[in-house]
Amino acid sequence: VGLPSTAFQWKSYFNMISYQCSDDIFSLAELEHCIIRGSMEHPTVFASKLVIPKSQYNFVSPQADYRINFALNCGSLSTPGCVPIYNGNSLEKQLDDSTTAYLEQAIKVKKKSNNSLVVYLPRVCLWYADDFGNGSAKDVLRLIQFEKYLNDQEQKVMSSSIKGDGITVKYLPFNFQCRNLYLVEEK
Repeated sequence: VGLPSTAFQWKSYFNMISYQCSDDIFSLAELEHCIIRGSMEHPTVFASKLVIPKSQYNFVSPQADYRINFALNCGSLSTPGCVPIYNGNSLEKQLDDSTTAYLEQAIKVKKKSNNSLVVYLPRVCLWYADDFGNGSAKDVLRLIQFEKYLNDQEQKVMSSSIKGDGITVKYLPFNFQCRNLYLVEEK
């Protein structure tokens, strides 16, 4: 199969590579969209509605959690280079840590000369916007700021402008090129 490098190759890769779990066999796409994200919204990108599996399972994650969007790591350059081994006893902290790691590398806040802000969010925030509230960019920004996923300087800049309309949101392109990943074990 080889490493995918284009969006089309990623789609094929995630629908062809499978794992056996007990008596069931799941593609990577089924694991992500039908089990782990099973109680969450599908991506807002129209084409994805045609390629995401429609399977339904009884053991879907019961609760939607926007942090899942940052915990899932496909191994592309647009995601962090580390993958934690998740543990049920510390899952909340690990999801927070994964979200922080993802957003610290991805979010960029630029103050313009007229004191307005341009906030660059990772593309995943656009694809899964409905997971953050009603799907608006402002909901994503409020959640990210409220949960303190920004570094101190960006937090300060955002705090001065989050209530105003002087914020423009742009989404970073998604780089599908593969990267080497390393595992992070719990301490």
